[in-house]
Amino acid sequence: MDYISIPIIVFASFPEAIIVTLFGIIAIGKVNYIKSSGNLFRIFLVASLAAISTYFIRRSVGNEIENLLISIFIVTILYIVIMRFKFYESIFSTTFGFIIFILTEIICLVLVSAITGIKLNAAYISDTTRILITIPERLVQVSLIIVSIYKNIKIIDLESTAIKRKEYYIQLIVYMVSIGTLVFLAIVMAKMALFDNGDFANSTNTFLLRLNIYLSLFVTIVLTLAVKTTHEFHKNKNALNNSEFLQNLDYISHLINEKKYQEANEAVDSLKSHIVKQ
Repeated sequence: MDYISIPIIVFASFPEAIIVTLFGIIAIGKVNYIKSSGNLFRIFLVASLAAISTYFIRRSVGNEIENLLISIFIVTILYIVIMRFKFYESIFSTTFGFIIFILTEIICLVLVSAITGIKLNAAYISDTTRILITIPERLVQVSLIIVSIYKNIKIIDLESTAIKRKEYYIQLIVYMVSIGTLVFLAIVMAKMALFDNGDFANSTNTFLLRLNIYLSLFVTIVLTLAVKTTHEFHKNKNALNNSEFLQNLDYISHLINEKKYQEANEAVDSLKSHIVKQ
């Protein structure tokens, strides 16, 4: 297991979390989100919690793939709960954020290692060298973030009107993929029970079992949050529609009392048209 120290959390994990978050936000076209001071606080809070969680994850889990997956799951949930992202927005943002971060990290570390002659294994022995070797990487990543914001570079624009019209279908696809992971769990469990004679002690089977438990917990939590958010949205929308309907009725009643029958008829027709469209 890779035990990390407090200085690593503060000077490595925390900046990583901020950069991953910013990469993800920019990649899905939500640059305006960064321009709000309140949202910057949310980003700071998410990065802090993600960095702290890294400390406990690495103390509990030794496999790097498991470390990465659990980190992605936690960050995705934090996006929904703290940053108020929609379910599909958090999935896209987390995925793009981690992919861009990992690609830039690999490229930068390979170049730094080739130029300086420092082997990564040797650099990771000391906290000081482990932090210093990431400085060129952070400079490159910050530069990419600044250029992306200035040039309005994005991978997918989830803020566009066309995307918002298809929001229902996007959510449906993401939901189906998420639920599909539960099917994958059932297949793996069946494979272990039928073909491996229930050998859960096998290292490969144990890893797959843990992996699918993570996926199941993640899907359950995220879908619960998504359903809750959708319910609140429709509840608020219905409340707003009811309020607008009552205001229209009051307005029509006022016109009738004022004997403005022509205007009252027009208001009734307008209300009918609005109801039909819904």
